[in-house]
Amino acid sequence: MCLITSVSLQIYSGPLGLEGTDAKRCSKKLEVEAVKLGNLTNLQYLDLSGANFTGNIPDTLGSLAQLEFLDLSDNSFQGSIPESLSSMFNLRTLELINSNLSGLVSDAHFVNMTKLEDLLLSYNHLALNLSSDPPFQLKTIDLASCRLGPRFPLWLRTQRRIRYLDVSDAKISDVIPNWFWTTSSEAIHLNLSNNILRGEVPRSLHFLSAISIDLSLNQLQGQLPYLNSSVEVILLHQNSFSGDLQPILNEEMRHLKAVMLSRNNLRGEIPSAICSLQWLVVVHIAENNLS
Repeated sequence: MCLITSVSLQIYSGPLGLEGTDAKRCSKKLEVEAVKLGNLTNLQYLDLSGANFTGNIPDTLGSLAQLEFLDLSDNSFQGSIPESLSSMFNLRTLELINSNLSGLVSDAHFVNMTKLEDLLLSYNHLALNLSSDPPFQLKTIDLASCRLGPRFPLWLRTQRRIRYLDVSDAKISDVIPNWFWTTSSEAIHLNLSNNILRGEVPRSLHFLSAISIDLSLNQLQGQLPYLNSSVEVILLHQNSFSGDLQPILNEEMRHLKAVMLSRNNLRGEIPSAICSLQWLVVVHIAENNLS
C-alpha cells in the first residue's frame, strides 16, 4: 500500500514522474496524471499549481477521499469544476485561482465538504449559486471576479468564522445588508470593490477587526464611517461619500498607512491630524470639494 501523503510539483519528483521543470515547459493533460494519483489513497496534500495543465479537471480526483489540501491554481484548464470533487469529505482548502475555469458552482460541489475552511476560486469565469446555508464554515473566501450577484449573496450570512473576504468584481448590484458587518466583524481583510453596491454604510464600524478595507468603485453614499484604530488601509475612492474627512483622518487612526478617498463628494478642510499619522505614506483625496 502506498503511504505517500503529500505531492507538490514545486518540490516533488517521485513516482508520478511529474518533475517540476518539465511541468513548467510543456502542456500536460491532468486526466493522464490523475490515473497515477488515484493509486495514492492516503494522499492528504496535493499542489499542482502553475504546472501548465490543460484539458478538464478529471472526475477521478474525487476519489482522493483523504485529501485535505488541493491547489490547482495557475493552470489553463477548459470546462467547469467537476461535481465529483464533493466526495473529498476531508478537504479543508480548495484553491483553483486563475485556472481558466468556467461554468456554475452550486451546492452539488460542496455537499460533503463539511470541513472546508478555505475556498479560493478567484480570476476564473465562474458563477456561484449557493443555498443560504451551505455545509461549511469558511475562514478564507477568495472569489474575486466570480459572479455572485446581482443580489448580495445570502449564504455569507451563515459564515461565522471569516478571516479573509474578497468578493471584488463579483457583479453584485445591491445594498450591503446590516447583517454583513456582524458576520464579517472578525475578518482581517475585506474587499468588496468594483461592484454596484448602493446605500450607506453604518456610521460606526469600530467593531470591525479588519486592518484592510476596500469598498472602492461602488455607488456608496452618506458620511464616512468611523473605524477601528487598528485599520492600516482604507480604500473608498470612486463612490459618492459626502461630509468631511474627520472620521478617517483623525489622531486615533495612528496605524494608517494608505487612505484613498478620491472621486467622492467630500467637503471641508483637510484635518491637521494628518500630520501626526507617522505611518501614513499614501493619501489620495483628489476630485472632491476640499479646501
